[in-house]
Order: sequence, then structure tokens, then C-alpha cells
Amino acid sequence: DLGHSQYDVVAALFVIGLSVLLSVGIRESATVNNVFVVLKISALIVFIAAGAFLVHAANLHNFNPVGWGTLHPFGGMADYSSSAQPYGIVAIGAYVFFSYIGFDTATTTAEECKNPQFDVPVGVIGALAIGTLVYCATAIVLVGAVPWNHVPIKNPLVYALAPLHIPALSWVITMGVLAGTTSVALASLLGQSRIFYVMARDGMLPPAVSAVHPRFKTPMTTTLLTGAAVAVLALIVPLNNLLNLVNIGTLMAFSVVCAGVLYLRKRRPDMPRSFRVPFVPLFPILGIVCSLFLAVFGLSRMTWTWFVIALVVGLIFFFSYGFRRSNPKDVVPVEEPPGLAEFA
Repeated sequence: DLGHSQYDVVAALFVIGLSVLLSVGIRESATVNNVFVVLKISALIVFIAAGAFLVHAANLHNFNPVGWGTLHPFGGMADYSSSAQPYGIVAIGAYVFFSYIGFDTATTTAEECKNPQFDVPVGVIGALAIGTLVYCATAIVLVGAVPWNHVPIKNPLVYALAPLHIPALSWVITMGVLAGTTSVALASLLGQSRIFYVMARDGMLPPAVSAVHPRFKTPMTTTLLTGAAVAVLALIVPLNNLLNLVNIGTLMAFSVVCAGVLYLRKRRPDMPRSFRVPFVPLFPILGIVCSLFLAVFGLSRMTWTWFVIALVVGLIFFFSYGFRRSNPKDVVPVEEPPGLAEFA
């Protein structure tokens, strides 16, 4: 019974299927991804509209019952699903941070933009504003319809709409959740392929990683390798642990990117830039402080332990291979294969 196995076989097969799709048809994947995004947003809008009739003002009283939580370094949640302990804003914020992964994708497509100085900030801020609005409205309707301490961990949106006795709504929400999962997985797998492609081009990974398939015009090798690695993790690692690792990895990556902006602005001010970050050094410093704050006070010691292990392994590989083969002075603007550029 795959549904009750200690190994998440369904998740692994799901990742492998998406990786194969990205390897042989990024153009088709782009269309599928756009359709899934529309379905996800539409499902959330349906929930907001239908759930608004179930909102009770009393449920919104004392809107922040737990507060910021207990702020101890490395004292965040390790496994939310197995604990009845209510956590504060910081721990929950760090835990759900993965929901906002992908809004920065527009920054990786600056080379393909006609006017990156305008298109990139509009794309990032616009997508972030719309996503935040929809997420916040969904959360308010959910806790307005169901007291916050009675919201179930599994299928909370379907549970909240149950008093309406409209089975079709459950199907709409379920399909929206599946569509959202698929769109995020597609974008994440593609984004990692872009990262590995650029790293290989800059000498930090073997050249074979950046090889482009002659027929499909996609970096098939790196896409399939990425998919295989993710599939193995999805198969054997519990979901909550994976989410925490994704969160800490993303928060630290954002910190490094912000630090990189400060470094390059100081050391290489004349380097051609498709997009120039405004309000430097204020924005990068705020990005570093906020990301590190969430990572330190919102995530658990176990999450940090696994992150340090992964970081050490990565550093060993970098200094044994990439450091001797890459030269920062040789870094040039990205010239991506047609498949990746068209997906973006």
C-alpha cells in the first residue's frame, strides 16, 4: 500500500515524471505550468469567496494569541505535524517560508528581458504582492471560519468549507492544491537546472553538466540528475524535514545573494548589469538581517545540523574541484539554451 508505506513512493515517481517532462519538452512544460498556476490561484479565490460566508468575527478576536513565540537561538520547530505545541510568528514564518520560494524567479531571467530595470522589479514585486494578498486572505478566511486551535493539519481548506455541504467545492480545492504542488515542483526543478547549468559553465561543475541535448535543446543531463537526487530525498526523508531544509537553504541563499550584491557593488562597480539593485546598501543589509533572524530563531537545532553537514560536503567539493577550475574574472552574462530561456 503506497499510501501507508514508510517510503513516499508516490512523491518520488511524481518528481521523476516532472524531470522527464522538463528534459524533453520545456516549452510544453511552460504551458502546463501556467495552467496549473491559474488553477491554483482560482481555487484559492473560490475558497476565499465561499469561506467568507462562514467567517465569525469572534474567531478573529485576539488575532495573535501566541505572539512572537519564545525567541531562543535554534529553538524553532523540528516537526510541526507531530507537536500540539502552539508556535509563535517567527517559528511559523520560518516554517512556511517555502511558500514564497519562486517569487524571485524573475531575477534569473533578466538577460531575456527587453527592459530589465523595469521588468524585473515589476515582475518580482507584482508577483509577491499578489501572492501575499491571496495567502493572507486565505489565512484570514480559514481562521475566521474555524477557530485557530481547531484547524486540522490535513486538508484544512476542505474542512473549513464542509458546513456548506457542497461537494464540488472540495473537488475544486483539492484540484487547486494538486495544481499548486505541480507548478511549484516544476519551477523548482527548472530553477535548479538553471543554477547547475551556470555553475558548470563557470567551471564549478564538470562540463558534462551543462551539455545541451541536440534535439530537445535542454540541459538533459543536469535536469535528470537533479530529478534523481530530489526523488531519492522525497522517497526517504519525511516531508517536514525536507521543508525545514528547503527553508534554511533558501534563507541562507538569500543572505549570500544580498552579501554578493554588496561585494560586487564595491569590488566591481563597472561590471555590466542587466538589473541594478536600488537602495544599496540598505536593501541588501535588511535582506541579510531578516533572513538570518528567521533562520536562527525560527528553525530547529536539528535543521541547522543537517544544513551544516550539507554545507561542509559542498565546500569540500568546491575546494577540491570548482575552486581550481573557476575564475571570477571570467564570469560573463548567462547565455542559456533556448529551452530554458523560452520557459522563463
